[in-house]
Amino acid sequence: MNVKTNPILYRWIKALKEKLGIQLVPRREKRQRDYVEFIFCNHLTAQLSGRLNTLSNAEACGYWVIVRRRTTGKRNFYHDHPVYQLYLSPVHHVKYHRLKLLAFDAAGFTPIQIQEDTARQRRTVSVAAR
Repeated sequence: MNVKTNPILYRWIKALKEKLGIQLVPRREKRQRDYVEFIFCNHLTAQLSGRLNTLSNAEACGYWVIVRRRTTGKRNFYHDHPVYQLYLSPVHHVKYHRLKLLAFDAAGFTPIQIQEDTARQRRTVSVAAR
C-alpha cells in the first residue's frame, strides 16, 4: 500500500477487502494518491461498477468513490482476473474552485499583475548569405 494514499480511498480499500475480498494490483508506474487498481478474488462480484457512496456521504467527504473495469491499455487482466479501477472524483469541482477563490479574496490575496511593455519591438534575425 502506498503511504501517500488518500485516507478516504484507504478506508474504502479496507472496507472492500473485508466485505468483497479484493486484492490490490501492484503497479509501480501508477503511484497516484486518488487511484488504485484491484481484482476480485472470486468471480461472483465481477460486475461492480459506478459510484459506491451516496450523495450525502460524497458531500461530507468531498469525493465520489467510483469503480470501473479497466478496458483500455495492455494490462486489463492480472492472474486471469479482470482489473478494476477504484478512484476518487470531486463532488462539486466548480463549487470547490469558487470556494478556493473566495478564500483567497477573504485572506486579502491579490495576484501579481504584470504589465507588458507596449513599446517593445520584435527583433528579427537576418541570415546573411555567404
